[in-house]
Amino acid sequence: MSPNRWRFHCLALISLACASVAVQGGTYLNTFETVANLAQQGDTVTVTVKFGCDMGEDMRESYRLRVTVSQRGTGAVAEGDTSGFCTGDRSHNTSQSISVTARIIGDASFDPSRGATPAGLAVTFTRDKGTVQRTDVQQWVPNFELSLQ
Repeated sequence: MSPNRWRFHCLALISLACASVAVQGGTYLNTFETVANLAQQGDTVTVTVKFGCDMGEDMRESYRLRVTVSQRGTGAVAEGDTSGFCTGDRSHNTSQSISVTARIIGDASFDPSRGATPAGLAVTFTRDKGTVQRTDVQQWVPNFELSLQ
């Protein structure tokens, strides 16, 4: 192996090792409760997310959680987000139950007699002296539909 190629492989391995060390926190156990609440006015859908994120060694890990709910056949779409501090511990598989209220976008409305599909996007990060450092990003869609009530 040529010296330059050897150096490239070493640098690649060091980069991977550093990246894995930098992402100590992060997300795990992300799923949705199977029932969502449709407001009487029909303008919001509230979903509950079972969400785990490590608080990190310095206990400053935060999250931003975005939820989209859509319903085929009606064209209804709702989006919402929330943020907070991570309180989980990956080694004990602890998670938080987080309610997210998603506002309906556009004129289409949800039909409570039909299921709806949720999708989630979670970003975890730390802040240190004004600098924000992302520690993880995860997107997921469960293999079930929400029951609207």
